[in-house]
Amino acid sequence: QELLDVRHSVMLLGPAGCAKTTIWKTLQGAHNLDKPKPTCVAETVNPKAVTGDELYGYMTLAKDWKDGVLSIIMRGMSKNFADQGFHDYQTYKWVV
Repeated sequence: QELLDVRHSVMLLGPAGCAKTTIWKTLQGAHNLDKPKPTCVAETVNPKAVTGDELYGYMTLAKDWKDGVLSIIMRGMSKNFADQGFHDYQTYKWVV
């Protein structure tokens, strides 16, 4: 918990099959244990499924900014957009 309190991000690294997914899902479950509403939510992104522009966003030829997947998720989490499933009672919001 101390690591999560002082860092903006944490990475789980390891070879395939070493339980990285199990670790973060278990930690998420522990945060939500005995809570009436989930205080920890995770949004899973597969960066290999989209292009770099779709992931991060890009500038159009008309100089307009188009948000990418990460931009949309991060804005929704920071502004507690209920239509994206984010609320102010959720104290831990993770992009995985």
